[in-house]
Amino acid sequence: MIAIIKEVKSEHKDIAPQPVRYPDGKHSYWYSIYFQYQDNQQHIHTWIRKKNKSHTTFAFAGYKDANSTEGWIAANEYFWWWKNNDAKTKFETNILSKIKTKIKERGL
Repeated sequence: MIAIIKEVKSEHKDIAPQPVRYPDGKHSYWYSIYFQYQDNQQHIHTWIRKKNKSHTTFAFAGYKDANSTEGWIAANEYFWWWKNNDAKTKFETNILSKIKTKIKERGL
């Protein structure tokens, strides 16, 4: 899964610039992967972890604006789902769909 995500990032520079202060890497049980939207400079935090021998969990953990001094906004922070709906839709359209396409291409 990490290889697929790296491939997607290398093919889609509009989501790939890795913020220097947020390097991809393993942290405890999770492997954090960061994206950045070029249009609004928003940083996206995702993580993956192995669920079992044949399944991996991939999560949209949070997001923040590049110039924000505030912390990360959790993807599911708000009880009222529509508050994060735009962020989730953008993530699904710009990142998740590309990863799903790669997975299907590889027959996984």
